[in-house]
Amino acid sequence: MNPPSQLELLAPAGSLESLRAALANGADAVYLGLDRFSARRRAENFSLETLPDALELTRRCGAKLYVAMNTLLRDGEVDHAATYLQQLCELGIDALIVQDPALAALAAEACPSLALHASTQLTLAEPLAITAAAERWGLKRVILPRETSLEDLATIRRDTSVELEMFVHGAMCISYSGQCQASRHLGHRSGNRGECAQPCRLDWEMQSDGKAVSTPGHHLLSPRDLCLANRLGDLATAGATSFKIEGRLKSPEYVAAVVGVYRSLLDDVLEGTPRTMTQSESDRLTLAFSRGFSEGYVDGNVHNKLVDTTVAGNVGLAVGVVTRVFGGETLFVRMREEAGELEAGDGLAFGAFDEDDRRPGGILFNTRRAASGQFEIIVGRSNGLDNVQPGDELYLTSAPSLQREIRQSFTRVEPHRRVPLCIEVEASVDTPLRLRAGEITVESETPLEASERKPLTLEFLQTQLAKLSNTPFSLESVTLTGPDGPADELGVFVPASLVNQLRRELTEALVASAHPAKPFDTGAMSRLRESLESLPAAPEIEKTILVRHRDQVLPAAKTLSKRSGLGRLWLELPRQQIPDAIEQCLDLGIAAGVVSPRVMGPDQRAYLDDLLSISGITGMLARNITALQATRAAHPEWLIVADWSLNAINPLAAAELLALGADRVAPGLDANDVARKTMTLALDPARIEALRGYHAALFYTQYCPISHHLAAGADYPHCGQPCKDHHVTLIHDEAHTLEVRRDGVGRIEILDDELTFPSKPRGDSTTRIEFLTETAEEIEVLLGSALLRGEAPAPLAPEPAASKPVKPAKPAKPAAQDDTYIPPAPREIPRSR
Repeated sequence: MNPPSQLELLAPAGSLESLRAALANGADAVYLGLDRFSARRRAENFSLETLPDALELTRRCGAKLYVAMNTLLRDGEVDHAATYLQQLCELGIDALIVQDPALAALAAEACPSLALHASTQLTLAEPLAITAAAERWGLKRVILPRETSLEDLATIRRDTSVELEMFVHGAMCISYSGQCQASRHLGHRSGNRGECAQPCRLDWEMQSDGKAVSTPGHHLLSPRDLCLANRLGDLATAGATSFKIEGRLKSPEYVAAVVGVYRSLLDDVLEGTPRTMTQSESDRLTLAFSRGFSEGYVDGNVHNKLVDTTVAGNVGLAVGVVTRVFGGETLFVRMREEAGELEAGDGLAFGAFDEDDRRPGGILFNTRRAASGQFEIIVGRSNGLDNVQPGDELYLTSAPSLQREIRQSFTRVEPHRRVPLCIEVEASVDTPLRLRAGEITVESETPLEASERKPLTLEFLQTQLAKLSNTPFSLESVTLTGPDGPADELGVFVPASLVNQLRRELTEALVASAHPAKPFDTGAMSRLRESLESLPAAPEIEKTILVRHRDQVLPAAKTLSKRSGLGRLWLELPRQQIPDAIEQCLDLGIAAGVVSPRVMGPDQRAYLDDLLSISGITGMLARNITALQATRAAHPEWLIVADWSLNAINPLAAAELLALGADRVAPGLDANDVARKTMTLALDPARIEALRGYHAALFYTQYCPISHHLAAGADYPHCGQPCKDHHVTLIHDEAHTLEVRRDGVGRIEILDDELTFPSKPRGDSTTRIEFLTETAEEIEVLLGSALLRGEAPAPLAPEPAASKPVKPAKPAKPAAQDDTYIPPAPREIPRSR
């Protein structure tokens, strides 16, 4: 377990008012974003001009401030991000949260004294990857995926030395952070670049073997909110360093309410008496905002508890049941025993959400106690009350009295806990007055004069130096020293104004010393770019094909052997099918490689080691840093490709992956035409493996909708494995059918059933085509076209990142082959309510 002094409550700040709310309610640290390079671009956020105000307030409360620059950067943005980074260093922020390897490398090179925190978007979930990234970039902390269980947390803590941060409250993504392409693919708004439109909150229909599956609701990919309020002691014991609340898009009142509850609970953990929430605390969290709560993955996967398919927005607090509908806006309800009394002005809702995510509701106008323990309520400004029926649940969705109480909590911002100060005072005639605390000393500009009538006393100093209310300090002790040693009184004149001035200078110097400006090496960027020219020799250029079914192996291998010269098959097959596939490849003179899982936790190392033991393999398509490192250590001779899931979309990021063990890099899917061209030209085309045709992987999730709806909701492999017997798809509208498939470690990948064709890559790089459900005949037709020469088949459309790719049967114009591909206007994805 981490020492209690190292446990940190970390709160979101999407605005200055939210920052005040977090600090006033006891946050030890806050994290915020700037107007650029932040994963929450819709938040109010801060600018470089307003950040000093945030820093001043945070430091006055003795808290830390972390800045999130946690988006992927295209090459043209890296220099701009560097200017932001330099100013952040000069301001003395406490830590930088990063996703892009290029920014991590720049920060490590230019400002090694700045603490770096690896964003959860980096998907570092296994000790080998964490250690490698920490050594490469000097990481101080890793923000673990929300999917991390207590068991995995304990293993990571045992096998790594960095601080570990865990999410404990707030909205959950259905995909692993950093591994979701749904918003980018469906609506041209990339989650990896701060623009997520939350397509997981939309309605989806499940089909099994072409038939609709009946589900209670249609929000099949919308998780409940995370609430680990009752598990803080368990997390601390397992090794968590920081407890993070999600919510940079939430209101200041939300931040205040949630931070206040978690502050009280964490204080009890610090005192060695961890407890569960009271009913009042639970109600407070629910009323702040809730899609319903779950404990996420902390105890492993319980799929039917993670997702409530009937809900995508705020549910409210269940407080009663409708017993009679009198007519108009008058109803009778029976309140739950634990529920308080309703008040005029409260927001109410009734029953379940309809297909449009709406419920009857309104504002409580009046209430009175009726017979038999019931209440008569009159709802004003109502909507849809004609649809309310006896038996419907009554929900409290807002409580103005509670909101007023919460707002009152941050009208004045004071430190939650103060640092005790021991101040030494030195005074003698003809010398300056000196105040010292620790390593910091301040002194008066003029020497002191003798005074027998009004001497300096220890009592006077204690009174003046205790005035620390606007600082993060409290006075523990004062010592007064004169020419002859310690004294209670000295014959020198010291006005109160001078003591107050030096007290302010001392506390300001102490704060500044705890948050110093950090030196920034302006030559670091040039050195990083120059290093691109000294990379070791590149591998030979190939044509590669990824297959996901045994029947695809032979037609793909035959086509490669006939047409492409050097060729390789990436085998994303069930483990037992791989040896036969290798044999077919070797018979045709085609190299074969295996594919790692997209995300690896401690439990997946055995699966990776098994892949590495297969004979006949000469390559690894590495989808995470663990696979890069483990493969390079076990097989120095293998070809290793860092796949697009590692999200390199600029040359410096790609170079970092090469340094971590890769031979080639597949550009991340957030790389547009210009970004792909820049990477190809900057790195040598032979170091790029460009996707030429692929099925977009929209979601990658620990949650299994197949187990949830076709089995008992248990974890793989104890779910009965209905995925082996059924072909499952998800449908949002006529244009989007998604294939749901289980990977080799039991996670779920949800892919577009249509092939996407990016525009032709620049330069003669390695190219890859990925198949999903295509038959042998379809593969022969597609590969028999110009596709292997780096050209899309004539009747196919280019990849419009904002719209649906077109099936081969639908004629469309080929991609324009100019320098910049401009996608059509994006199709708007509705926001969840």
